[in-house]
Amino acid sequence: MSEQQWQPAEAELHELWAAVAELGGATAHGSRVTHRDVQRASTTVAAQVDVTGADGRRVAETFCASTSAKARGAMRMSDGSVDLGVWRFPHDPALPGLAAAVDADRMRALLTRFGLPTGGLTIRVRAYRPLRRAVVELRTDAASVFVKVLRPDRVEALHRLHRAAEGGIVPESLGWTDDGLLLLAGVGGRSLRDLLWSGNTIELERIDPASLVDTLRGLPQAFADQGHRPSWADRARHYADVVARLHPAVGGRAHAIADASRRGRRIRTCPCTATSTRPSCWCRAASSSACSTSTPRGRAIRTTTPPACSDTCPCWRR
Repeated sequence: MSEQQWQPAEAELHELWAAVAELGGATAHGSRVTHRDVQRASTTVAAQVDVTGADGRRVAETFCASTSAKARGAMRMSDGSVDLGVWRFPHDPALPGLAAAVDADRMRALLTRFGLPTGGLTIRVRAYRPLRRAVVELRTDAASVFVKVLRPDRVEALHRLHRAAEGGIVPESLGWTDDGLLLLAGVGGRSLRDLLWSGNTIELERIDPASLVDTLRGLPQAFADQGHRPSWADRARHYADVVARLHPAVGGRAHAIADASRRGRRIRTCPCTATSTRPSCWCRAASSSACSTSTPRGRAIRTTTPPACSDTCPCWRR
């Protein structure tokens, strides 16, 4: 199965889901796309499908299809031009632990294995990104535990990061399994993301931005040792390429926005002293010996007027 672009229309997807349902002895009545991940070389789609099963019960199920190489372990379907891996939730080929994470008997056994109570267990899927990850909440009469479902080769490293941050704001890792399940203790309170999305300006005004920075600075060194991950600005060109493929009419505008975001992105290192500065320019003097002579190593400084080297300094992208 080679990776390839795939841009299915709603009608094509309905035919696909109908065929998948029929293979299981069921009938598909309608569908709604809930996830579409378009990369340069592959496409993954998930949909909520209204299905009548062989037993006559009508339920909503999640069907998925992908041209990604990560879907090789799924059932294969092809129309002669596009080769797909197809599966029904929770049988994700890249997340072998997902089926166990939504099975009540297996989760009771897992909670018992970790010495946790199981009375009144309920299971709720909080998030699902096909082929990537899922989050399942296990709520009992005594507590809540979150099961993060990952690719098996990634779960131990994440477990170690959570353990490194014990005592802070990061949820405690209770342990992990070989099939990619990470058990995290529930943490009280409201997430910053939920607060931002709520639009509650009164609560937002109570947040001191400096406290957020202090929280990040308080994270353990193990977090900083993970290496640099590309930011959204770093990947702007990739996102523009995806938009252009899906909506050619706005491709030019998408690439213009991507180029503008890259020109204005924050620079991680600066080869100049950067003693003078201008608005919205940030110099990250983490590895520049020149910068460290005038600013404490690793500190961010904000500029207000162009330095003498503004013609060549990468901080001064126009």
